Amino acid sequence: SLLNLAMDYLYKNDYENAEKYFKEVINAYDQHRVGWWRIQTRLLLGRGEISFAKGDYTQALKFAEDSLAISRKADAKKYITKGLKLKSEILEKIGNPEEAIELMQNALKLAQELGNPPLLWQTHYSLGGLLEKHEKQQEANKHYAEAIALLEKTASTLRDASLKDTLLTVPQTKAIQDAYARTKPSP
Repeated sequence: SLLNLAMDYLYKNDYENAEKYFKEVINAYDQHRVGWWRIQTRLLLGRGEISFAKGDYTQALKFAEDSLAISRKADAKKYITKGLKLKSEILEKIGNPEEAIELMQNALKLAQELGNPPLLWQTHYSLGGLLEKHEKQQEANKHYAEAIALLEKTASTLRDASLKDTLLTVPQTKAIQDAYARTKPSP
């Protein structure tokens, strides 16, 4: 679908093409379709990530808050978690670390309720990053360790050896491992 294509471009940091396809999705759907809220939420989150990456924190915050409003109305915990995570990252960038950490902790609680491994390890990693930036190395290290444990557990359930290897060696996994090593207490 166009939305998946937009998300693929977003994950490749090709913001121009991602935004182009997000706009096509908006034009292709009318708001009376069943499940429009889910598409709208994903659009808002994706566009929020683009704005965040481009440093337009005001616009990113608006997209995150709009996404959260829709997700909360639908009681969609997965998307509430993603919205809180994005809003937290934005708040940290604009100088509100206390609220950022609190929101990320709330996102983690929701991710734990859902039991969605990718959402969990991403949220643990993000919370670890916030804590590390604010001189809370031990707490950060615990979240990095949780993220690594979840990645390894997920990899152990994969039958395809190349898929396992890919999951454990992708740049995001390497970044989590590096963060864990960097924050590990000295013996």
